[in-house]
Amino acid sequence: MKLRSHFLFDRENFFTRFYTIRYSVSTLILCCLGIFSQAQSAVSFQSLQYPGLYIRHSNYNAYIQPIKSALDQKDASFKIVRGLSTDCADCISFESVNLPGQFLRHQNYRIVLGPIASDLNKKDASFRQRTNSTSSAFAFESFNFPGHYIRPRNNELFITQVADYARDNEVFFVQNSSVNVTPPGTGNVTANLPPDADMCWTESRTRGAGTFPNICGPNEDLDAGLCYPKCQAGYVGVGPVCWKSCPPGYRDDGAFCAKPAAYGRGGGYPWKFGDGLNLDAAKARCEKDNRQGCEKYGEIMYPKCSEGFSPAGCCICSPVCPAGFIDIGVSCTKPSYGRGAGTVPKNCPAGKVNQAGLCYVPCPAGFNGVGPVCWANQCPNVFPIKCAAGCARTTNACIKAVVSQVTTPLEMVVNITGIALSGGGSAVAKSAAVTSAKTIAKASIKSQMIRKAKEMGKELLESAAENAASTFYEAQLTGEFSWEDLDPTGVANVVKAFNKPLCKDFK
Repeated sequence: MKLRSHFLFDRENFFTRFYTIRYSVSTLILCCLGIFSQAQSAVSFQSLQYPGLYIRHSNYNAYIQPIKSALDQKDASFKIVRGLSTDCADCISFESVNLPGQFLRHQNYRIVLGPIASDLNKKDASFRQRTNSTSSAFAFESFNFPGHYIRPRNNELFITQVADYARDNEVFFVQNSSVNVTPPGTGNVTANLPPDADMCWTESRTRGAGTFPNICGPNEDLDAGLCYPKCQAGYVGVGPVCWKSCPPGYRDDGAFCAKPAAYGRGGGYPWKFGDGLNLDAAKARCEKDNRQGCEKYGEIMYPKCSEGFSPAGCCICSPVCPAGFIDIGVSCTKPSYGRGAGTVPKNCPAGKVNQAGLCYVPCPAGFNGVGPVCWANQCPNVFPIKCAAGCARTTNACIKAVVSQVTTPLEMVVNITGIALSGGGSAVAKSAAVTSAKTIAKASIKSQMIRKAKEMGKELLESAAENAASTFYEAQLTGEFSWEDLDPTGVANVVKAFNKPLCKDFK
């Protein structure tokens, strides 16, 4: 949900009710403060609360970080120019030195670096400069979100509503004409940690997707992804069955061995005229021609079949199946026995380790593997308690962080589901319960918002208008205003739950 689409009201009239004093510092005063004194030379801004951390851009987002390289120096250098918005005469803008034409601006409350493509971009990139009590540091107030200042949140920069900026050192920055590279080993900040930094994420590295183990034990065979005991000598395994191997000359047909070719043994030696009343003379003639001997089939003598063959009828010698095989004519059925159900392989190939049933490349020294990610196993001194994929200040802080990271996504799902099922009616349940007694003052705000939306050709949900009106009304009474109150989905809370600093940035 984009917040801008719900804020369709006269912002000037609204914020007039928030602030009794309008800031109207002139350009001349800004010059006296030195804001434009170096308009065309590079300047840098060091955090007053966290010395050694500078405003810089990285991947088009803005951070406060130590400066460790020449590239960091360039990323932390800006030209201060007059505010890009023509509606603000006393504003300034930050132009990147190494990416000319790119300016720091806010987008969904995050400070980013980007080109200026619209009047809205110009307003988002325009800031009023405020000083602290000693005029030694500057705070930067958003032009189009009055009361919101550039402020770090776990080293990332946002515009955040601050009730009394003069008392909040985190919004102040010291302007320097140059920025020095931090010597190696001194870039980690341990003092003045953000007060909400209850834990940090340990450094992580990916090691690729896991693969299934495919190595069996020394007395096992891998077949179709499963491990089976090795078969006896002379047998070959196919799944859970061991089959006898076919003899030489036999064709392997799976469960059968196809016999070699048969051969004929001729027409035989019949009785002839002049022989006696028996076949002795025929046998003698046959044995004279065939050393292997002869045998009688019917009333004719035939040569005996060669070794390994047997008669098939009068005239054909067919191969004999080996011992243990069952003769079925043209083939022999193989002997077989079972070797049990297969088991899943447990061993990984050389160079990989088994974790939770998958094989991964080992993590480097100092890291522990959890699935496809390697996590650093050392916690910094300021976050000494190991806490899942992070490190916490205390055991209680770890428990609190983990509970928040588990429950906030569930709440978000419930909220979004409720919005979908009720057409938005449940989105403001919590807010409406708090502000139900303030319907008179809210009514004018709500009606004005709906009217303004229609003028712009937009249709504002009743629930969204009700929620926004409640929040604005509360802000007028308390002087406190949180844009996250307008997020009925709970996405903002999920982001906050998981938005933690990196442990490698601390000692």
